[in-house]
Amino acid sequence: MTTTTATAPACLSIGCPDIGVYVACLASYNSGQLYGAWLDLAYVDSIEDLQEGIDWVLAHSPAPDAEEYAIHDNCGLPSCLSGEWPDLYELVNYAKAIRELQCADPVCYRLACDHAGQVLTADQFEDLNHGLWDTPAAFAEDWYEQTTNLSELGGLTCYIDWERVWDGEFACDGYSAHFIPDLGGYLILGHY
Repeated sequence: MTTTTATAPACLSIGCPDIGVYVACLASYNSGQLYGAWLDLAYVDSIEDLQEGIDWVLAHSPAPDAEEYAIHDNCGLPSCLSGEWPDLYELVNYAKAIRELQCADPVCYRLACDHAGQVLTADQFEDLNHGLWDTPAAFAEDWYEQTTNLSELGGLTCYIDWERVWDGEFACDGYSAHFIPDLGGYLILGHY
């Protein structure tokens, strides 16, 4: 059972936030009426904050006795948090990690969570993230320069096809490259 609060919770959003969920009232939906609200996860620090937003949506529903909800849309979330009933604890953890990482572009963190198939802690993200590169081949070349003595090959290094090294070794070993147009480079994620 929900309780009506006089003031809207901080997480209630007027429009679609950068990272959030659209909470729909199922009593309204089942009676042929669309009613719900966006909750901005930037203002969620705990399950209680998120539950307060959900309770507010249900308490202000035009349908009588509104008790059930579903997430009918989301923005900025990885696929592991999609669906009508994502784990509220994981939604909170996702929002906290983005704040902890102080993501200049949360797209990188979302892609890393998609890559791992789960919400990552800030430490897990840091371990998985190999940064932005002009090309995956540039990452492969740099990795070998940092971890092996390429000078032993002498002039033969100019014959190495770094794209094939990426495709044959890194991509097959679970690494992934994601082009991010806004950042103008490829986010390289290691194997998880």
